[in-house]
Amino acid sequence: MATAGALSVAALFALGGYKGSVTGRPWWRDGLQFVPIGGLAAIASALVGTVLKTKPAWEHSAAGSSLRRSRASYRPSVCRSSTSAWRSSSCSTSSCRIWRAML
Repeated sequence: MATAGALSVAALFALGGYKGSVTGRPWWRDGLQFVPIGGLAAIASALVGTVLKTKPAWEHSAAGSSLRRSRASYRPSVCRSSTSAWRSSSCSTSSCRIWRAML
């Protein structure tokens, strides 16, 4: 965890330094300014996640299958009548072919 924090601070400082070099201001000053701004943004996003009681991404089970189910519910109305017909080549509209390729 300490390594991740140190890498985050270094990355924020590097981005701030780059911003300073592009704008013509002292790179070190913009680097030092960017670190607390990014840190506050990270804390705010963690607090929002805590308030909304969301799970971290690594705790979601079978994320790929739930994504696949949600995409299937948005398939074109022409192809919704029969799932087997939609998955086969009998549904030949271009929108069906595009959605079949996404699943």
